[in-house]
Amino acid sequence: MRNLVPLLAGLLLAFQSGIAQEEGPTTNIRAYQILAGRIGDSLNASIGTRDSVRVLLSVRPDGSAWLVDGGIAQALQEGRRTVVVSPPADYAADLGILEMHVVYRNARSEGMFSGKIVDREVALNMSAQLVDQRSGIMTLNTEFREALIDTVRVAEIPTLEDPNIPFTQGTPPGEGFFSSFAEPLIMLGAVAVAVYLLFAVRS
Repeated sequence: MRNLVPLLAGLLLAFQSGIAQEEGPTTNIRAYQILAGRIGDSLNASIGTRDSVRVLLSVRPDGSAWLVDGGIAQALQEGRRTVVVSPPADYAADLGILEMHVVYRNARSEGMFSGKIVDREVALNMSAQLVDQRSGIMTLNTEFREALIDTVRVAEIPTLEDPNIPFTQGTPPGEGFFSSFAEPLIMLGAVAVAVYLLFAVRS
């Protein structure tokens, strides 16, 4: 019975790990929303502790604002703020997207017979001004830099990007000549050694 508890715990962890692997990595759009949520959390911290504060949220430019304004608004609402798009409001939050990019780097193999993987960076830089409309005081004037960095499979990249949204796309780096040239040689060498050992054992 004592050994059964650790065994069940191990099986549960393995099951949860399997579910996480099946879900796959975060899409690039979702990554931007996560980063926007972090910026919304920072705005919450600058507003203070009073609940039910009305916040007039404005995100520019209009063409790309839709990628992030939802994440910012959700974070504010989770902080018990009321997000509005027209006056009156207690605070006015004016944010501007300075940079959005997806970069893949450091392409490599997980193993001799495994697929390629790359390091992925999804970055969001935004300017932010927060004005207390009741006093006219600017309580925040800063630039937020947020990034999500992880590792993804090269074969999964088309499912992470949206072909209609350039901000979600990046160029996977190529591996160097040595890497692409050496891997087949290593495989041939391994096969040759295996064949040699097979005949050596038989003789």
